Amino acid sequence: MQLTKFSVYESDRVKKWQEGLKEWDGSISERMINDRAEDEFWQQYLEKMSFNSVNDPVVKQLQQELLAFLNPNDSVMEIGPGWGNYTFSIADYVKELTCMDCSPSIIRYLQRQSDARSNLKFIEGKWEYERLTDNYDAVVGINCFYRMHNIVDGLLNMNDSANRLAVIGMSTGPEKPHYVELHRKLGYEIKWRRKEYIDLLNILYELGIYADCKLVPITKTVTYETYEDLIKKNSTKVLSKDIDKLETEKIILQYAKKINGTYEYTYQYHMAFIYWKPKKNPLSKINGFFLVGIKL
Repeated sequence: MQLTKFSVYESDRVKKWQEGLKEWDGSISERMINDRAEDEFWQQYLEKMSFNSVNDPVVKQLQQELLAFLNPNDSVMEIGPGWGNYTFSIADYVKELTCMDCSPSIIRYLQRQSDARSNLKFIEGKWEYERLTDNYDAVVGINCFYRMHNIVDGLLNMNDSANRLAVIGMSTGPEKPHYVELHRKLGYEIKWRRKEYIDLLNILYELGIYADCKLVPITKTVTYETYEDLIKKNSTKVLSKDIDKLETEKIILQYAKKINGTYEYTYQYHMAFIYWKPKKNPLSKINGFFLVGIKL
């Protein structure tokens, strides 16, 4: 079967992924098309960030799940490290870690937090557009694909840059249960997840890469300091304009507990770990054409 690169991007699975990157009104976010806007977002976010992941039990659980894919002697590339939920635990476990992010603000932040670890370095760049000359024992990316329009090249770069293993982590459902209730009982339109781990598995399959997947169940408890904060932050996925405020709050409160003046909301979701042994030349380029499943 012979495919051009254009044909790969025209596949229904890739189109579905790219459609899911759009805003709910069908527009394209400025952060998608303007790297400066993306960096400004992260700069502002980091300035006001109050979340500390060091003692977060969910982060600790997922760190251990991720480290199970790695070996102490590995050289590792981490794509899109964000504020470092996994970065430093990886660096403390493996021989060498390189992180790539398109945001200079993120890189400066992580450099300040790195405690001068000698085995940790950073590259400013956009993963899906980079043409790397170095290879790594493992290439990992956790929740870093949500704005990656050029998903085919992003996945192929992972495959081509990894010597032993490529690992993707992506948060997945179910949705918080009150949103299901708001939709079922009150008929609200909800911003359901539109980008899922299964989409990446399907695109990898189209590329001739047969990846495995491990679903890790997560139980997360979020504490809200005020009633107003509880309601506001658990209404952000409601698209409907005409809402019944009282009934909405009643449904949200069914899933929250008031403890010492604060509100706790506990819910379940999953982290999907997609992983595969790199397949050399899954999509081999010859004179501008890409051949799938053909022995050269």
